[in-house]
Parts: sequence; structure tokens; C-alpha cells
Amino acid sequence: MMDVLHLGLPGADEKLLYIRQEDKDEHLPGKLRTAAKTNGVLSVHASVNEDGSDPVDVMVNPARLAYWYMDEQKPQPLPARVY
Repeated sequence: MMDVLHLGLPGADEKLLYIRQEDKDEHLPGKLRTAAKTNGVLSVHASVNEDGSDPVDVMVNPARLAYWYMDEQKPQPLPARVY
């Protein structure tokens, strides 16, 4: 069983990251929300392969994404950007 992190990239592309149970971080959604608010970058140990093989550390900046969500969640609203 794997969790899938959906990342909405600029340009309407979506990237899926597959997180194995042994690499699962139960606090990941909260960490991503905090990073989105602070424009922080978060390291996520995940695979780009559906079978979860060859996981690597992927650097994610949720403030730069159109959206993100885990399979069991709905897309997370991102904070408004102030320029």
C-alpha cells in the first residue's frame, strides 16, 4: 500500500509522488501546509514510479504549486500571495 502525493505544477501538469508505507510521514500534510505559508521547501522521500521502486528525496516548494493533495484528501487551498 502506498500513499500518492499529487502535485499541481504550473502549466496544468500534474506530478505524482508515490510514498511507501515504510517512508510515510503522518505529519506530511501539516508540514506541506506550513511550508506553503512560509514559502519553505520540504524534502519528501518518495518515488516517481507507481510500484514505489527507487525512492529518492524530492524537494517540494508547495507555495509554487497550483495545488497539492494526498489521495485521501481534497486539493489544499494555497494561501493568497502578496506581491
